Parts: sequence; structure tokens; C-alpha cells
Amino acid sequence: MVLPLNDSIARQKQLRTLRNDDIIAARADLLAPEDRDLIKAVVINGQSAEMIARIAGVRGSTLRKRVRKLLKRINSPDFIDTARILPLLNPTQLAIAKAHILQGKSIRAVASETNLSYHTVRKTLTQVRAIAAGVKNLKKNYPSLIGSN
Repeated sequence: MVLPLNDSIARQKQLRTLRNDDIIAARADLLAPEDRDLIKAVVINGQSAEMIARIAGVRGSTLRKRVRKLLKRINSPDFIDTARILPLLNPTQLAIAKAHILQGKSIRAVASETNLSYHTVRKTLTQVRAIAAGVKNLKKNYPSLIGSN
């Protein structure tokens, strides 16, 4: 049975939205808990930003801006590349990458919470980004070795 063109297009859009929601949900799991909950409530569950803002005691525009910034972060190449290489990182690199790149903490805050110097955190972030670039390059040049993810 062939679906009418409008139904077929609507179904494709629905499937694309479901896949996008799954991708956003998976990436949101890498955020700080309060950011993850906000993204899932507004983007995945479709709750009103105004309603959540009232509950949280903040302005609706402030909350919408926060959601936009979070979506921009989780869709950034830096976030995506880092998320892909998490299993390849040593514990220090992992902690720093999660805190700074995935959760958006400042380098100074990461240095403070990991008891490392600012310089060490910056150097480690450079290493993490180099690993991500290397994996991305391998994937581009040798797709059969790396896979399609």
C-alpha cells in the first residue's frame, strides 16, 4: 500500500523528530543533572518553558535562553566529538572533559574541583581535543576500521 504523499511526508518528519529526540536525550544525559532535567522537560517532554520558569522562580526569557545555550552546546562539534571519545580517555582527562566540555564549567572551576592547576587543565583539554581530532580523522579516512557512529 502506498501512502498519499502528504501522509508519507508527515511520517518522515515524525520519524526524524523521534530520532532527533533520541539524540538530544542521549546527549542530555552527559550534561549536569539540572541541565539534563531542563532539556528533557522542555525539549523531549514538551513542557512549557514559562511553566517551568514560574516553578523555578525565574523569568521565562531567562529559562528559554538557558535552553537555547544548552542545545547549542550539545549540538556543537566539540561536545559531539568529546562524547564519542570518552571511553578512550584516562581518568584525569575524563573528569576534565566531562566538567569543562560536556557540563560547561569554566577552566578555573574545573581546576579548583580537581585540585589541578589552571595550566594543567588547559593542557589536558588540548590533549582531549587532539584525541578527538585524531579519531575524527581516522573515521573520515578509514571508515571501515572505525564504524559508522
